[in-house]
Amino acid sequence: MNYWAHRGLSYLYPENTLEAFERAFQYDICGIELDVQLSKDEQLVVIHDETLDRTTDLQGYVKDYTLAELKEAKITFKDKIYRIPTLAEVFSLCRDHLAESETYINIELKNSVFPYPGMEKKVLEMVKAFELQDHIVYSSFNHDSLKLMKQLDPKAHLAVLADDVRDCFETARQLNTRDIHPYIGSLGHIDLSGYVVRAWNLSDKEPLNPSENVPYHYSYEELHELGVTDYITNNVQLYMPLNQTEVPARKQKAMPGKAIDPETGKTVASEEHSVFFEPVYLRRGTILKPKEAVAYRPYFYQNQIRPELLHSFAYDEEANYSSYVPAYFPDRWQTREFAMKEDGYLRMELQGQTDHSFEEIFEIMDMPCSRKRNPRFRDEEERIIRRLKQFRKKGDLLFILGSDLHGGYGSSSEETLRNIKHLCRRIYPDAVIDLGDQTDGSLNKEQTTELVERIRKDSSRFGVPVYRCLGDHDFNDFQNNNDFFTRTEAEELYLDGQKEDRYVDYKDVRLIFLSSYDPEQENRCGFSMRSLRKLRYLLFRTPKDKKIILFSHLPPMNGLCYSGETLRNSNRLIRILENHQKKNRQIKAYLHGHVHAENAYTKLSFPILGIGCMKPEDYQNRKPEGSITYARQIGTATQELFDLMLVGKDGIRFIRYGAGEDRMIKY
Repeated sequence: MNYWAHRGLSYLYPENTLEAFERAFQYDICGIELDVQLSKDEQLVVIHDETLDRTTDLQGYVKDYTLAELKEAKITFKDKIYRIPTLAEVFSLCRDHLAESETYINIELKNSVFPYPGMEKKVLEMVKAFELQDHIVYSSFNHDSLKLMKQLDPKAHLAVLADDVRDCFETARQLNTRDIHPYIGSLGHIDLSGYVVRAWNLSDKEPLNPSENVPYHYSYEELHELGVTDYITNNVQLYMPLNQTEVPARKQKAMPGKAIDPETGKTVASEEHSVFFEPVYLRRGTILKPKEAVAYRPYFYQNQIRPELLHSFAYDEEANYSSYVPAYFPDRWQTREFAMKEDGYLRMELQGQTDHSFEEIFEIMDMPCSRKRNPRFRDEEERIIRRLKQFRKKGDLLFILGSDLHGGYGSSSEETLRNIKHLCRRIYPDAVIDLGDQTDGSLNKEQTTELVERIRKDSSRFGVPVYRCLGDHDFNDFQNNNDFFTRTEAEELYLDGQKEDRYVDYKDVRLIFLSSYDPEQENRCGFSMRSLRKLRYLLFRTPKDKKIILFSHLPPMNGLCYSGETLRNSNRLIRILENHQKKNRQIKAYLHGHVHAENAYTKLSFPILGIGCMKPEDYQNRKPEGSITYARQIGTATQELFDLMLVGKDGIRFIRYGAGEDRMIKY
């Protein structure tokens, strides 16, 4: 679900003002909506009503005032004065954000009462002047105006606006667009599959300021059930989190009793020093100035993943993926400010025992930086969207499927989650499915919890449900880490307290998620008797007209795991599935992660498919026989690896984002 700020953050700030737009972009929205009219001297101004009466201290029609006169109009809100902006002012304010965050502006042409001849051309020319063509959606109640826009610019992104959704369809067909903007009250019992449905509401449920009434909060399920893909709301603060402005590493507290080994960059025990454990990313030229008398030593790590973490079966015990550079800074205690020589990560070692935070000790004078996404990922996104259009049919289910993110400090996980978020905003999947191992599981519980909460916060920005399996690393049971999570603790952290063995229904498909690891058992890998009993129950209770797709982190049978790895009760699991399949023919696929490779086992009555890892690694050893491991390269599309899983009537198609190839399961 995408959320758009209707006239900006119009519940908390005056509608269609620069302040309302600026505040709206503090939230992780898809875009803003605004209204454009022409002044008497034919200047593009941003205001909703054709008259000035409701929102300003002037009266009469907008079209009867010059721009200079409109600029004198006062918009009073909570004892503050605001002004009517021009479209150029809005573009100047939002241009950088649109480019960096890949967000949009929906321009509603307010020409259904007064036609404003020539306004279409003026808007298109201004958009071109600001080079915002890829960031604008045009809508209007005046469908003839949209047709003129199409003539003036065949590439213009048009959306049909109407009070009743049924009034959108014919014009959408004529304009060859699937984007419609109907009143939400006109939806229901109408098949809208295949359309981008940006719904809007009336002021009774969407008031424009807090003095009117309390806004109604739609659940995701309500909007999804109505066929809504995007909701244009006055209250984005109810639906989307704030953009990340704080850097968690800068909030971390120093760890007393630790020092840094200058040869390896690893932390070691020390009774005299303290260390900021998580490396802090800083740009070239950034200045750190101690706020108090303190002696410190900086240790530098390059912003690149160490080769051994990409090309061999290796993990860093401190979850640090960056590359340590010995002797980059002089090995002496410093007391004054210093500047970064290049982009990279710093770990600070302090004299004495302290648990103050990084920001409490250092004043940080940042260099400005761009948050633009790597253009190679945008190109890959365009490629797979074209691919999806070839095969997606009406009624198909669409999921994004990935496994083994292995998030850590300086890893690529943040970029992967960002790419998934932007993809979700364009293809409208039904859900994201994560097959486990979100972190390496080598840190203590507190550190792992903090990492997982970051990942979950980023995942909440997808705008769709996220379903997870738990992997072995998710229990913090790795590299002799004794600080592992119990099953209840892991379920609370990763699954919001849900049980691992569970199902979710989508139309004619049942997704079943199975537990495949237990750190409290002697043989930790495999399937407990409790899980098998639950599976029997779920299979028995599945309606006969539903397809079944099963998911777990570990493979369901021996021989599909790493060399020498055996699974508890795998034979029992396969017998249960085979017996059910013999009677009902419902199971269409079993999908798993864990092995960091692609494999397909087709000797049963249903296929078992393994998928590669989202972490960009391509080591070839310790792989099941017959599996494929694709080459990965940081900074290219092959850095990523996850699937668009398209579930249709005749089979399941996997469209690969990043390293690898598409696959198909036919029923």
